[in-house]
Amino acid sequence: CYLCQAPVTADLKCFEGESSLPVRFRALPARILNHPESMVNGEFPEDLLIVHLKGLWWRVALSKGVLTSTATREPYWNRDTITLYDLSLEIWQTAL
Repeated sequence: CYLCQAPVTADLKCFEGESSLPVRFRALPARILNHPESMVNGEFPEDLLIVHLKGLWWRVALSKGVLTSTATREPYWNRDTITLYDLSLEIWQTAL
C-alpha cells in the first residue's frame, strides 16, 4: 500500500508554546507484525516476525496441554506456532 512504501514525517507537539519535533514513521503490513497464529498448513510465511497467541483456545492449550478442534481452530493449523512455543519454553526453563 502507499503507506508501506516510504517513511512519513509527522510533527509532534505536546504543549502550548513548545517547538514541534519531527518524527519519522514507517508503516508495515499488519500480517508481518501481528499475524494470527492459525496458518495454511500450519507453516509460518517467510516474512513473519511476530506470532500473536490469543484467546481461550491458546490459554487452554498452553496451560493444560489440551489441543481441541473448533470451528475456528485446528491443531494442525498451528504446527509451527506450537513448535516455536515448545522451543521457547525449553530455552526459557533451561536459562532459569
